[in-house]
Amino acid sequence: MFKIETMKGHERMSTQDLLLAIEKAVKNGETEFDIAASGQHDIGGPLWNADGKTLHFHVTNAGQRVGSMCLPGTEIVVDESTSADVGWLNAGGLITVKGDAGDTAGHCSSGGKIYIGGRAGTRSGSLMKHDPLYPSSAAGTPRNSRPSSASARASAWSAASSTCAARSTSCRRTCARTNWMTRTLNF
Repeated sequence: MFKIETMKGHERMSTQDLLLAIEKAVKNGETEFDIAASGQHDIGGPLWNADGKTLHFHVTNAGQRVGSMCLPGTEIVVDESTSADVGWLNAGGLITVKGDAGDTAGHCSSGGKIYIGGRAGTRSGSLMKHDPLYPSSAAGTPRNSRPSSASARASAWSAASSTCAARSTSCRRTCARTNWMTRTLNF
């Protein structure tokens, strides 16, 4: 496991230096990361392993846009709450936040899954995209159509390629507008 401590005494590693260190480690074949961040942003994407192995990130004290532009084959677990834009432009990664997420979680996502154990801020799940080059994963159902029965909706939700699980009322309203279903996760 590749461990990165972003604080050395009173010196904080810059976001650029952290992202370059992660990119270099991925190019060298590393797939497991334990990152003790200090507010750096964009951790976890867009990266891929040349051999097709899954990249695993365990992150503490993350900054904005954890998992931004996250690709398939990337899994990120954030131990506590995060700031804005978790999973921004998520294109296929699996992101789990064990605490709250700031505003616009999943903003402009086109794929992947985002699980939020706490609350999500305003506009979470808004501006979801569908790439016509990739078929819907909900058994041929167009992503923006709503199945008629509760069991069909639950099935479509579990198969949907972009998912936000949150407890907040504002997120539930947003999810209803974008045809998402919400669920509470207990960690």
